[in-house]
Amino acid sequence: MVARGGVTIIATSNLAHYVPAAAVGAATDGLLAALAPGDIEGFVGALRAREQQHDGAIVETCGLSTLLVYLEALAHLGGVGEGRVVARGQSRDAKHPEGSVVAYASLVHPRVPRH
Repeated sequence: MVARGGVTIIATSNLAHYVPAAAVGAATDGLLAALAPGDIEGFVGALRAREQQHDGAIVETCGLSTLLVYLEALAHLGGVGEGRVVARGQSRDAKHPEGSVVAYASLVHPRVPRH
């Protein structure tokens, strides 16, 4: 979307698919910690670390390419401030079984005025 005074980029993805509700934090905290500052290398590292933490279990990030393109766009835009998590949730919140949930979050990266 192009808005007055700049561009708004929206990326959507589920951060983790089919993990036990108790493991959602472990499956997503590292990803969010890398997404907030727009750290592509940190994000890929967090994905690799998550694979090792879950002992080979499949923990998908649906829309992974969307998130990588989003991080690349942030890097090319410049003048984008540190992101912040504005919401987190999981399918358990909508009465999905706790043994296999989907986790998601919303982040905002504010525009930094150029002088």
